[in-house]
Amino acid sequence: MTRCEELSDLMPEVAAGTLNWSEEQRLHLAACADCGQEWRLVSATRHFGDDLVASLDPSSISAAVLVRLAQDRRSARSRRNWLGGLAIAASISVLIWTGAGSRGHAPLTGPATTQVASQLTLPMAELDSLDTTQLQSVLEGLDQPLGAVASPTVPSLGDLNDLELERVLRSLEA
Repeated sequence: MTRCEELSDLMPEVAAGTLNWSEEQRLHLAACADCGQEWRLVSATRHFGDDLVASLDPSSISAAVLVRLAQDRRSARSRRNWLGGLAIAASISVLIWTGAGSRGHAPLTGPATTQVASQLTLPMAELDSLDTTQLQSVLEGLDQPLGAVASPTVPSLGDLNDLELERVLRSLEA
C-alpha cells in the first residue's frame, strides 16, 4: 500500500477524532497535493448531517418500522391466501377436466384424451442426453411396479476410473 492510500484510509478516523496524524503523515499531507486536497474535502464534510442526526427520534423511527412490518405481513398473508385459493381452483378444474372427480362415471378416455396426453411434455434435463434405446428402457422401467426389476449394481467410487469420477463431479456441480 502506498503512503497516499494509507493516509486516505485513515482520513475518516482522523476527521472523527478517533485518531491523530503522526508528524511524518502531517509532512506528507503538506507535500502531496492530492492527499492535501482529499484531506481538505474530508475535513470540510465531516460535520454534514450532524443536525439531521440530532433531530432523529429513535422511538418514532422504530414505531414506524414496526407498523410497516405489520402491514407487509398482512399483505403477504393475503397474497398467500389468494394463491392458495387459486391453486385449489386449478386443482378442481383439472379434476373436472379429466373426469376424475365424477362419481359413478368412467374417466374420460378416447382419442380426445390421448391427443391431450400426447401434447403434454415435461422437460427432464436428465434424459436429454439419452438415445432412443436408452429412453425406451427408461419408459419400460416406469411401466413396471416398483421392485419388479432388479436394480443394477452401482459401482463404488473406488471402482470408477478418472473419466467416470470427473463425470460424477461435473454432475454434482450442475
